[in-house]
Amino acid sequence: MNWNIICDSSIDLFKPEHDAHNIRFATVPFTLTVGNTSFVDDENLDKPTLLREMKDYSGASTSACPSTGAWLDEFEKDGNVIALTITSGLSGSHGSACAAKELLLEREPDRKIYVIDSLSTGAESILILRKLYELIAQGLDFEAVIEGVEKFKKTSRTVFVLCCFDNLVKNGRMSKLKGFVANKLGFWGIGIASEIGTIEMKGVARGQKKALDIIMADIRERCPDVKSLIIDHCYNEEFAGELAALVRAEWPDCDISTLPTRGLCSYYAEKGGLIIGYCP
Repeated sequence: MNWNIICDSSIDLFKPEHDAHNIRFATVPFTLTVGNTSFVDDENLDKPTLLREMKDYSGASTSACPSTGAWLDEFEKDGNVIALTITSGLSGSHGSACAAKELLLEREPDRKIYVIDSLSTGAESILILRKLYELIAQGLDFEAVIEGVEKFKKTSRTVFVLCCFDNLVKNGRMSKLKGFVANKLGFWGIGIASEIGTIEMKGVARGQKKALDIIMADIRERCPDVKSLIIDHCYNEEFAGELAALVRAEWPDCDISTLPTRGLCSYYAEKGGLIIGYCP
């Protein structure tokens, strides 16, 4: 049985972590626009230029989700189709993928197609992808794979960590004064992905150590027996390493991965930010 797994570029991978002969993996890109310049979030994206343009541009920048046509092009490939999207609470990508599913089913009503709303982004999406590979490797049928991954989604968690607030200010989500003060005084904002896929503030910390304290407290509270943790960072490998060391000291058997963010997560996290996914 062949499988066709497609993610949007909110997942911080370009290729799967492990090859499987019966699984085809692909991603469809977001497009990020800063002023008159558009950046396609694919393997050719110049991420340093994107971040520099965002910092230098005084106006608001935008992100555009993959089109229905882009999803459909991938769905038409051979195999059972599973799509994984950024949370529908922050983007229209899930809606575009669902529209592509309906178009293909009109032509090929017997195709097996399912669209997963990650209710998250970045690192947690990678955890969901790993679970898909695990379930498929067990030889389960389409319905059992979907049941298993939806059950897994209820156990995985996300933490967002920001140390730069320029994008929030420019897009009208934070006042200029608050943004200036936060940046100047070294504040960190820590949020979590809610059960409905929106972002809820967990706390504000002055300094990196206090930010780490809030992150560790969140993991203890929401997943006291953490077994797997992924840290996606936007040019902040040092902070990611400090967090990994703290987690490893408290949960020695935890599988920890550290990865750079792709374009979309860099756009949201900004330079220095982290997106952390973990599960039992």
